[in-house]
Amino acid sequence: MPATDTTMEPRMTPGLVAACRASRSVLIVVVALLVLHATLATLTAKYCSITHDEYWHVPVGLLNLSTGQFHYEDLNPPLMRMLCAVPLLPAGADPGPAMASDDLWLYGDQFLDANADRYRSLFFWARLPVVLVSVLTCWITAHWATQLFGVRGGLLALLMISASPAMIANAALATTDLAAAFFFVLTLWRAWSMRRSVTRKNAVLLSCCLGAAQLAKFTCVLLFALAPVVYLLTKPTDESRVPIRTHLKYWIALLCGSVVIINCGYLFQGTGTRLADFQFRSQILGNLQTRMPWTASLSVPLPRDYVLGIDHQRRMMEGDHPVFLDREWRLTGFREYYVMVLLYKLPHAVQLLFLCGLLRAMWQFRVPGELRSNVLLLLPLAVLTVIGSFSKMQLGLRYILPAFPFLYLVAAGSIAGLATTRRFWLASTLIALVCVGVLAPLRFHPHHLGYFNEWIGGTEGGRTKLLDSNIDWGQDLDALADYVAQHPMPHLRLAYFGTVPPSRAGLSYELPPPRMPEPGWYAASVNFVEGRPTPIRHPDGSTTAVDLDAFGYLRFFEPKVRVGSSILVYKLTDYDITNWHYAMREYMRGRQ
Repeated sequence: MPATDTTMEPRMTPGLVAACRASRSVLIVVVALLVLHATLATLTAKYCSITHDEYWHVPVGLLNLSTGQFHYEDLNPPLMRMLCAVPLLPAGADPGPAMASDDLWLYGDQFLDANADRYRSLFFWARLPVVLVSVLTCWITAHWATQLFGVRGGLLALLMISASPAMIANAALATTDLAAAFFFVLTLWRAWSMRRSVTRKNAVLLSCCLGAAQLAKFTCVLLFALAPVVYLLTKPTDESRVPIRTHLKYWIALLCGSVVIINCGYLFQGTGTRLADFQFRSQILGNLQTRMPWTASLSVPLPRDYVLGIDHQRRMMEGDHPVFLDREWRLTGFREYYVMVLLYKLPHAVQLLFLCGLLRAMWQFRVPGELRSNVLLLLPLAVLTVIGSFSKMQLGLRYILPAFPFLYLVAAGSIAGLATTRRFWLASTLIALVCVGVLAPLRFHPHHLGYFNEWIGGTEGGRTKLLDSNIDWGQDLDALADYVAQHPMPHLRLAYFGTVPPSRAGLSYELPPPRMPEPGWYAASVNFVEGRPTPIRHPDGSTTAVDLDAFGYLRFFEPKVRVGSSILVYKLTDYDITNWHYAMREYMRGRQ
């Protein structure tokens, strides 16, 4: 087997396509891993109940498609939601009344009422485009890793990303987070490719990727800064050395092209609106508008709903949000939040490989010219983690999901130094051990959303560390309904964290009493068990606000069973309630 260079020199190996053509065994492994990922994501999509944000994402996407308007819910751009709604068009799904509302749950309620007999199957079909996007994300990541680190590096990256609990969980949901990961790795790979071959074709491809990314999720606005930096950090080949004016010409053209694509995505609606005609509600855009009155007459070359969506997103990020970490609640977030997320939710095998890849990158800083190449892969991961660490809206791993392909790329570099003829046996042994470690989390299928590594005790230990979409996004409601059907629970008291009315799943229940437990059967989402303040559904479908730790008394009791990864079932007796009252009296006496 030919030796592979251990440093990222300009002459990279061919990509994954060439590797598959050259070796049937490589082709079989690649196809097997992609099929594995698609199968697991599809089965998870079939299992999961409609999760929190899906409840309005799909109806809004269908409204966008059927009306050609984009003002219904502008917190997210329309591309991925419309793509999820495409399979619903042949089914004749009814999006509900075409009316804009600040009540996001209303979109889901109207869609549910209009499609009551089949809404669950409609959401399953809406999830399948995300599965496809996830498969493409796996392929691009592996292809780039192959170009950087050779075939073994590419296969290692594909193994890690295909078996990733985070990727599988988000691939199974009709949301926009997986699309952001796809466009991050696709756009920065195209920026890297263009620097190595500065051609009109590559400039057009990068422009299309950069523009389409802005239609997927507003996080992708960071690509306008990251793509040029990645371009500058990439080592050019001898053939790609062109005058500076050529670089400038291409970049001006591709940036203008990306703006055109954004306008095409919104059908040029509101393009050219004067800045003075916007009523910004976020502090940052409002302050810019106030402090620079001379810009009032300027026409904004972007769609009105796109600009208002960014403003709405910024206003949400500026507000206070209850954030949970290690059984502590804060409204301003934690600086270490996303570092702890990676420590708690990444499989240990991936953590070890990433550490090895990071050490390799640090070692190569000593090699002349290698600093840029290593920073290239670490930069997106660092930027997303740092920005998330200073955000008040720390509601789950999904906010840094775009960093995950780059995490796997760095980890794949750990094998580059071993992929030589002399050390073939060592590389083979490492791959065998890695396969076992990376595939081990799949034993928790289909509960990938609530995966936590062994260090903190899996899902059971994880609920004391992280909440929200890290473990509980309402994905186990249907499983609870099945469990209750097999194990009847008279007068069930249910505290469900989700947007779907539990009564629509066939559950007969009442809300638990706040602060004070009573004997009987209880089922509660772990978000409520750990005290999250959030709206809750009444049996009639109406909502009411729940205060911090309203049902926290459930932590005193041992659950009878856990349904999925997010719902705990309790049977409280008179004896249990007596013990709770005694414990509370002792606790209050100790505080005096």
